[in-house]
Amino acid sequence: MQHIQLSDTQIQGITLPRLSLILDDDNVLPLSVNLWLIHIWNTRSSFGYRQEHQENANTSIIGHRKILKQTVRLFRLEPLTDATVEAYTGHIYRFMSWLNNQRKEDPKLPTIHAAHRLSARHINHYINNVLPLKGYTKSTISGYKSAILSLMNFFHSLQWSDNLNLTIYSPTAAKIAANNTKPIPLHYISKSWRSVLLHRCTNQRDRLILRMGYETGLRAMENRGLLLDGHMAAGRKQIGLCALFHQLEKHPERTHFEYMLNGKYSKRGASRQLYFGRELLRTMRTYYESERAAIVANTGKNPDSLFLNNDTRTAGKPISSGHPSRIFSKYAQPLIFFDKTYGYHDLRHSFATELFHAEIERKGSQNDALLEVQIRLGHKSTESTKRYVHSRQTMLAQIDKQLGKQHGGF
Repeated sequence: MQHIQLSDTQIQGITLPRLSLILDDDNVLPLSVNLWLIHIWNTRSSFGYRQEHQENANTSIIGHRKILKQTVRLFRLEPLTDATVEAYTGHIYRFMSWLNNQRKEDPKLPTIHAAHRLSARHINHYINNVLPLKGYTKSTISGYKSAILSLMNFFHSLQWSDNLNLTIYSPTAAKIAANNTKPIPLHYISKSWRSVLLHRCTNQRDRLILRMGYETGLRAMENRGLLLDGHMAAGRKQIGLCALFHQLEKHPERTHFEYMLNGKYSKRGASRQLYFGRELLRTMRTYYESERAAIVANTGKNPDSLFLNNDTRTAGKPISSGHPSRIFSKYAQPLIFFDKTYGYHDLRHSFATELFHAEIERKGSQNDALLEVQIRLGHKSTESTKRYVHSRQTMLAQIDKQLGKQHGGF
C-alpha cells in the first residue's frame, strides 16, 4: 500500500489544489475510501449528526388524539481545518494499512476495497486493542476514532453501511491513563546537534524550516501557515510577513516581532501568537528576497506562502505539511551518531524545554513558566505541556550524551 499526494487535480470540472489518495498493494485505487478522501479534500467538511426531537399527532380508532415524541438523527456537514484534513488522511491510511495486513491473516475480514462493510466490532477492536499498544494518548486515539467515524458516516450517507456506534471503552481509557504515568521519554535535541543539521542543509529554506521548529515551536504542518500578506486569524485581520519585514528597519529597537498563526494551519484549529527574533526574521527576509524570489522568477508562481518547493515537478508551489519532517530525516538519517528515533517534532520539544527554563529564570515560578510554554505551544492544558519540558539536570545530561555520540560518530 501507499499514500500519494497530488497537486492541481481536475475532477469533473473542479480543481483540487491538493489531494491525497490511497493505493492498494497492486497500485489500484480502492473506490469507497478514495471517494471519502476526495470529499474531505474538496469540501473541507465531514458528515456528522445532530439529534432532533419531533412530535407527531396520531388519532386512535376511538378518536383519542395522541402526541408521539421521537428523537431522530439528521446528517449535517461539519467544517474541518486543513490540519484536521491532513490528520484524518494519515489516520485512515494507517487504519487501512492495518486492515490490509489483517486481511492476509483473516480472509473473513473485508478488503480495503470494501471498507464500507466493516462492522462496529472490527473498528472498536482496532480503537481499543490495537491503538493503545502503540503508546498513543487518549487524545490521539480520539483523533483516530473521529477520522474513522467521518469515513463511516460518509458511507452511511450514501446508504452503503449502517450507522455504527464507535467508542473508547472505559477499560481502554484506564489503560491509556496508566500508560501515561510511565516516565516520559526525553525529546531534546542539543544545540550542538542542531548546528550539525543546519550545516548539512543545502539551501536557505531548509535551514529556516528547521529553525522554525526550535526557535518558534512550530509543528511541521504549521510551516504552511507563514503567509506573506495580511490574513484573517483570531477573528480579525492580521499583518503578514511582508509587513513584519518592513518593521525590521522601522523599529530597530525591537528584539522580537509578533505574528498571528491562523488556526486553519494548526493541529486543533486554534490561532496563536508566534514570536520571531530579530535575527530569525532578518534571515526570513533574506530568503524571501533571494532564494524564493529566484523560484518565483523561474516559475511565474507567487503564492502567499513563505516556503516554496524548489524541485522540478512542484517548483513554485507551497510546501506540503509533511515536507519539514522529510527534510529533517534527509539531513539527520545519514549521521551515524544521530538518534534515529528523533524527528522534526522533537525540535518543538527542544523549544519548549529551553523556553521553560528561560521563563523560570525570568519569572521565578515553575507554574508561570509552564503556563507561558502552554500558550506558546498552543496547548489546551498544561497536562499536555508537561510532556514537552524536562528538568535542567536531565537536559544537561542529554547534552553531554549527545556531544559524546557526536564526537565518537565522526
